[in-house]
Amino acid sequence: MINLRYYDDGCVGMTLDETTLTDDVRDILYVFGYPDKTTVRFETMH
Repeated sequence: MINLRYYDDGCVGMTLDETTLTDDVRDILYVFGYPDKTTVRFETMH
């Protein structure tokens, strides 16, 4: 699940659950104008 919250100052907050994949986050960044979603890197946290 992905939830987006839009703030009055133009910022966007995002909450993710354990089923969210890194490709999901890359897609969201692309939608918001991040130019190259392939360059985004994530670290796994345990």
